[in-house]
Amino acid sequence: MKKSTLHMIALILIITISFSLYLKIIQTFPPIQMGYLILFVFCGFCFSFFISVLVHELGHLIGGLSARFKFYSFSVLIFKFIRINDKVRLRLSFSKNIAGYCQMIPSSSENLDKSFYKYVKGSLISSIILLVISLAFFISPLFLEINKYIYVILAPLFIVTVFLIYTNFSSMSAEMMVDGEILRQIKKKTPSVKIHLVILSVQSMFFSGSRPRDIDESLLFDVTYSNEYVDVLLLSYQYSYYLDTNNIEKAIEISDLIHSNLHKLPEIYHEIILGDVFYTELCLKKNISVAINLYQKIEKLINSQLDICSLRFKIAKELYIDQNFDQALITSSKAKSLASSYVFKGIAQMEIDIIDTLSIKAREGRDTLFNESQIDFVSI
Repeated sequence: MKKSTLHMIALILIITISFSLYLKIIQTFPPIQMGYLILFVFCGFCFSFFISVLVHELGHLIGGLSARFKFYSFSVLIFKFIRINDKVRLRLSFSKNIAGYCQMIPSSSENLDKSFYKYVKGSLISSIILLVISLAFFISPLFLEINKYIYVILAPLFIVTVFLIYTNFSSMSAEMMVDGEILRQIKKKTPSVKIHLVILSVQSMFFSGSRPRDIDESLLFDVTYSNEYVDVLLLSYQYSYYLDTNNIEKAIEISDLIHSNLHKLPEIYHEIILGDVFYTELCLKKNISVAINLYQKIEKLINSQLDICSLRFKIAKELYIDQNFDQALITSSKAKSLASSYVFKGIAQMEIDIIDTLSIKAREGRDTLFNESQIDFVSI
C-alpha cells in the first residue's frame, strides 16, 4: 500500500474518531433543537477553518519576520493584505485552490536555507500551539461546566486544526509541496528546494536594488530543474533577465515556456505571470489577438494593484491596442512616480527603462497621428 494511501486512511480515522467524540460530548448537554444544532455546527466548522488558516499563516509571518524577511502579502480565504507602494492594502479575492498564503521577501541572501526553514517552520509551531489550546477546550466539558452553544461553535477548532496539520505536514501526495514536505526537502537539499533558494536569493538582490541584468547568469541558469511549480517562477526571473539585456529572441522563448507550463503554478501566481506573457505577445511577437485575450485575464489585477509593473502592461495596451497615445503617456508618468515605492528596487529600474521606450513610441504616435495600419510595432 502506498504511503500516501496510509496517510489518507489515518487522517480519515482521526477525523472520524474526533467528530464522534464531539457529537458524544454534545449529547451530554441539554438538548438543542435539531435545526439550530445543525446551524451552530456548520458555523462552528466555518469559523474554525478560518481561525486555523489564520493562525497557520500568522506562523509563517512571525517565522519570516524572525528570519528578517520583509512582508509582501498575506491572505486568508477572501481577505488579502498586500504591500503596494509602501502601504498595506486590503483586497477581497477568492482562490478555489488555496485557503491562505503568506509571501515574504528576504532582506539578505546569507544563510537562506536556515532563514527559509525558520519561515516554513513558523506555521508548524503556531499550528501545534493552536492544537494544544483547542484540544484543552475540546475535552473541557469532561471537567468543567461550559456553555453548550459556545462549545458547539468552538469545539470544531480542534478537529479542523488536526485536519490542517495533518494535510500540511504529512506526505499526502508526492506532488504536493506542503510545508512538511518543504521542511523535509530543505534538510535533503533537493533540486526543488535549491530552486526555492535561488528564487529567494534573486528576490533579495532585487530588493537591494540589483537589476535583472546584474544577476550572475550562473545563479539563474545553472540549476537542476525539479519539474514542479518553482521551475516556472524561476523562468519568470530568467525572462526578466533577457528582457533587461534586450535579448528578444530568448525572452520570447522563455515566455512561451512559461505559458505552456502555467498549469503547474498555484492559481495565485497566474495573473502575475500572465502579465509578462501578455507583454511578449503584444510588444515582442506583435500578436494582437492573443494579447487581447490575455489582457482580459489580467485586467482585474492591473486595476487593483496599480504598481509600476502592472501599469507597464496597461501602457502597452493603451499604446498598441487602444492607440490612445495621450492616455499611455499619462499612465507612463503615473507608473514612474510609483517606482521609488516598489518593493523590488532593481525591477523598478528595469521597468523605468521599458516605460521610457514605450513613452517614446506614444509620443511618436501622438505627434504623427498614425492610423492603426501604420503603427510600427517595435520590439522592446
